[in-house]
Amino acid sequence: MRTRIVATIGPASEKQEQIKDLIKEGVSIFRISYSIEKPDIGEQRFHAVKETIVHSGAEGIETLQDFGGIKIRLENQEPIKVTKGERFIISAKEIAGEEKGTTVTNHYFWSNVRSDSMLYIGDGQAALQVRELSDDTAITDVLFSGSIGPRKGVTIPGMSFGFGANIKADAELAVAGAKLGYDYVALSFVERAEDIKLFKDIIAQHAPDYAPRIIAKIETASAVEDIDAIVKESYGIMIARGDLALQEDYADMPQIQNDLIQKCRKEGKFVIVATQMLESLMHSYIPFRAEINDVADAVRECASATMLSGETAVGDDPAHAVEVMRRIIEKTEAWLAP
Repeated sequence: MRTRIVATIGPASEKQEQIKDLIKEGVSIFRISYSIEKPDIGEQRFHAVKETIVHSGAEGIETLQDFGGIKIRLENQEPIKVTKGERFIISAKEIAGEEKGTTVTNHYFWSNVRSDSMLYIGDGQAALQVRELSDDTAITDVLFSGSIGPRKGVTIPGMSFGFGANIKADAELAVAGAKLGYDYVALSFVERAEDIKLFKDIIAQHAPDYAPRIIAKIETASAVEDIDAIVKESYGIMIARGDLALQEDYADMPQIQNDLIQKCRKEGKFVIVATQMLESLMHSYIPFRAEINDVADAVRECASATMLSGETAVGDDPAHAVEVMRRIIEKTEAWLAP
C-alpha cells in the first residue's frame, strides 16, 4: 500500500492492545495531539505506542507530535442556543443583564476582529456576523440557528497571530518532545516559511541532536500564499482542512487541496490530507458515501498519507475506522494501477 495511514491516539485508543489492533489494520504513523490534553498525557501515549511497537515486533511504525498552537476560544461553560437573526454579544468583560452572549479575553481575538468580521464557531457549526465593535465588545448577528457549545474555538477569516507566535507558544512542548524522540513534528498555524526557520533555531538551541521531520500544517490563507517557500523549508505539509476551510472559501477547497498535493509531489515532499475524512465512523459502521470518495480522491491525487482524527481518538471502534480507510485505499490503488 503506497498511501500511509495516520491515526490519532486518544481515550478510545491509548491502551496497548488497542494500539496493536490499529497496527494490525494498517496504521503506520501514530499522531499524538497536544492541543487539548496535558503534556504528561501525551508522553504516556507516546510510551504506550513505542512499547507496543517493541512487543509486537512491527516495523516501519512512526510517531508524530502535533502541536495545538494558539487557539481563540469562547469562554461559556454551558451550551448556548441561538436563533438566526438574533443578537449575540461577545465581550472581554462580564455580560450584564439578560443579553445573550459570552466572554472572550484572548487578546488575539481583539487584535484581529473588525467591525464587519465573520466569526465561525467550531468547524463552522455556528456563524456570527459582527455589526458593531468597540474596544471590548462585539455585537453580532446570528446567521444560523443551533447551539454554541462550551469553549468552542473561534475563527476570524484572515486572522494572524504575528510572526512566530504559535512556534513560541509550543516551544516548551517541542523541547519535551525532543527528549522522547518523535519522528515527526506538526507545526500548527504556520503562516510563512520564517515560522519553520524559527522552530529549527529553537530546536538547535535547546536540543541540538534532535532532527525530527517537520510537517507544516496548512490552516491559514497566508500559508497558502507562501506555500512554495513553506514546502521547500519543511519535510512536508498537512492539509488541515478544518481550519483552512474557514479561512478560505470552502468552495475552493477541492482545488486548493489538489494544488497543494501537486506542489509537494513536484518537490518530492510528504503530504498528509487530514480532517473529517471518515468522521461518520465515530458512531456508524458504514461511512458516508461522500467520505468514501474523499479518501479515494486523496489517493488519486497521490497524497502521501490520509489521517484519522476523532475517528480513532474518541470513536466507538477505532480499529474498524482504520480497516475502512485501508480498504478504500487498497481498492483505489488497485484500480489506479496500470
